[in-house]
Amino acid sequence: MKLAQLPLLAAAFAIAGSAQAADLYGSLGYAQFETKQLDTSLGAVQGRFGARVAPHLGIEGELAFGVDDDQVDMPVLGYAWSEELKHQAGLYAVGFLPITENAEVFARLGFGYAKLNTKASYLGQSIDVDRTEDAFSFGVGAQYFFAGANGVRIDYTRHEFGGDAPADAWAVAYVRKFSRR
Repeated sequence: MKLAQLPLLAAAFAIAGSAQAADLYGSLGYAQFETKQLDTSLGAVQGRFGARVAPHLGIEGELAFGVDDDQVDMPVLGYAWSEELKHQAGLYAVGFLPITENAEVFARLGFGYAKLNTKASYLGQSIDVDRTEDAFSFGVGAQYFFAGANGVRIDYTRHEFGGDAPADAWAVAYVRKFSRR
């Protein structure tokens, strides 16, 4: 995490701490990360926990663990590589817009990071590199509550990792509201 992100993180926790009547929610689902730099597709189990601090404003944290790596083998050229998502985390400000009593759309903006592992081999030589990438992230989505506090959520998030290495994440999840009022 970069030092410039610390004020945003501190402000988010201060808002959450001062919101005594915040509505809490959590979700658990699957996310598919499409990376542009290495042209990989990585799957992850993803959990989120959030607090709605105003009718149309909230904060949410996100944590994902990789469950589906990507690998390319080119035996004729003597080349192979694989990419693995170890874990990913983020903190977001979220704006909500109700569409009906049970459905709403949202937009989110925040910062996060991902820890990745890349293994490559070429003609018998191999490398194994763990790396951490920071990202400015933004996205949109929708959620529908089909049974009171139980619902389904779909969303898209763009992670702008440094340089020319963005990743697109598509997610679907079960979401549950926990009202504190």
